[in-house]
Amino acid sequence: MATLHRVSKLAGFVKYNMPYPVTHSNPVLTDEEAWDVAAYINNNPRPVNDHSKDYAADISKKPFDFPFCSLC
Repeated sequence: MATLHRVSKLAGFVKYNMPYPVTHSNPVLTDEEAWDVAAYINNNPRPVNDHSKDYAADISKKPFDFPFCSLC
C-alpha cells in the first residue's frame, strides 16, 4: 500500500481493519480514534533497510519466475 504514508488513507485503513477481526460494515474505532492512530504511526520514524545485499540486487539470484525480465 504505497499511499499509506498519507494520514487520510492510513486512517481509513485503520478504521476498517483494526482491531482484527473488524468488518468494514461494523467498525470499532471512531473516525477520531482512527486519525489518532494514523497520526501516531506516521510520526514514528520508519526503519532504514540496507537493500544492497538483497537477492534482488543481483539479478542472477532472482527466482526464475520473477515477474520482471532482465532483458526488458
